[in-house]
Amino acid sequence: MTFSMLSAAAISRCVCAYLDPGTGALIFQMIIAGFLGGLFAVKLFWSNIKNFVKKLFSPKQNPQKDEQE
Repeated sequence: MTFSMLSAAAISRCVCAYLDPGTGALIFQMIIAGFLGGLFAVKLFWSNIKNFVKKLFSPKQNPQKDEQE
């Protein structure tokens, strides 16, 4: 069944497609929802993100060096 559908799609020459005006609105809503969902995730995990970046860029301290002095 799948092979016959794929072969029919590959063989057909004329393709008439129609995008209804609601399709653009749906795509726009999905983009907005993804952006707002990403902002919410950043807000939710902000302290974890901030601590991770702090650890990444803070100078490394060597506790053994302090003990030797």
